Amino acid sequence: MKRLAGYLLLFILPAACLQAQTGKEGSLMGNRFLTLNTVIRVNQIEVSRDRNVGEDERALHTPERVIKFRTAIAKGLPGARITWALSWLALHDSTDNYRRIRALVAGYHAQYGDEVTFIPGAYFANAYNSTDQVNKDLHEGLLKVSELVGHHYRPQSILAGFLSSKNQEYLAKEEGIHVCQGNIWSQYSIDNQDGDGSVSYPFYPSTGHFCKPARGAADFIDCVNLDGWTCDFLAARRAGFAGGFNSRMGVGPIETLGKYGQQTGLQEILTKDSN
Repeated sequence: MKRLAGYLLLFILPAACLQAQTGKEGSLMGNRFLTLNTVIRVNQIEVSRDRNVGEDERALHTPERVIKFRTAIAKGLPGARITWALSWLALHDSTDNYRRIRALVAGYHAQYGDEVTFIPGAYFANAYNSTDQVNKDLHEGLLKVSELVGHHYRPQSILAGFLSSKNQEYLAKEEGIHVCQGNIWSQYSIDNQDGDGSVSYPFYPSTGHFCKPARGAADFIDCVNLDGWTCDFLAARRAGFAGGFNSRMGVGPIETLGKYGQQTGLQEILTKDSN
């Protein structure tokens, strides 16, 4: 399962985020929802539309793995809908694998009701681009997703890894999108770019900083900011790799399976989950 189709993100989605989709005000209140989201990209960090940093991940993203992943979700969680986030390069790559992957995820929207959306920069968009460029990428990436799925489809959320307050405000005001996976609280001191930590639960961000919850109407952005990583809270109390210990070890498949292998790593994940 290591990087089966990019990164698998799981987080608790508040009822308010789903209310617009169901049209049943209050019917979701008092519940918690596990959402499953996965990223399909070409490069580990797509700095811009034509420049990459990190590892080429083409070999990790294949139609066969996408099919196995979706089949596993359907078998383990019958009736579940998931979100597929495609990077700029994944939306535009002309190779056969990516053409087939795009056709598959569009088909999964029709078959399962899955959401298909865009991930700017394949995670660290604000680290390498201006606010205006990120907004442009968001606008044109969303249009490309709508074109891919067809039938006047429009995503209702964005996956971003990290996304600045100004960009989340743009999503809410200009694109009409009010849900964004826009911070990773467990990213503190862990790898590549650092979001300085944040809040592990959904919040409406402040106009001052994407990691800061709004404190009133004057400070409020109408875009629920979701954490983007599943991790063991005991391990996550540590900082990054301090003492040779990975703060995302435990239930994180990339960190755990990558270090210990499938047999030991899976045993560690199942042990953490059962606790």
